[in-house]
Amino acid sequence: MLIRRKIERYVGAVTSRLPMRYRSRAAKEITARIQETIDVLCGGEREPDLLEVRGILKGMGRPEDVAAEWLAETRKKSAAGAHSPGSLGILEILTLDFIPLEKLDALLRNILGIFTVMAVLLVILGLVALGTHAISTMLPIFLGCVLALGVVAGRAVLGAGYGIGRRR
Repeated sequence: MLIRRKIERYVGAVTSRLPMRYRSRAAKEITARIQETIDVLCGGEREPDLLEVRGILKGMGRPEDVAAEWLAETRKKSAAGAHSPGSLGILEILTLDFIPLEKLDALLRNILGIFTVMAVLLVILGLVALGTHAISTMLPIFLGCVLALGVVAGRAVLGAGYGIGRRR
């Protein structure tokens, strides 16, 4: 039990340094790599002791280095088109994991630009319509403001690099 927790803490330390959308897959792959090393060391005949597991984890490297290496390798595979359409899992589709980050970043910035224009147009048209008494509601202005807030939030998320379009 202590050994399992030690491995889980190490994997958690590695995955906490990765963008959210990669954490589950990284945890599975890194845990599998650790288990393979344990199987080779113990020959599948016995359980490793705590010192052996500590040695394996130390041999893998510092969590921040393992995370950076794993992320670089994953991005390299993604840029090389390692995913075929038939191999995409539902989480990869939902998280857009099959699109290279540079293309995803550009796509999201373009979408936010379109939403910005739409928000400004809604506010202007709402003000004009209200000023000419064409409408008696402020709904277009309200929707424009809500859309503008969404754009601001979207730009903040992209700027902070929460797993999508992270800039270094």
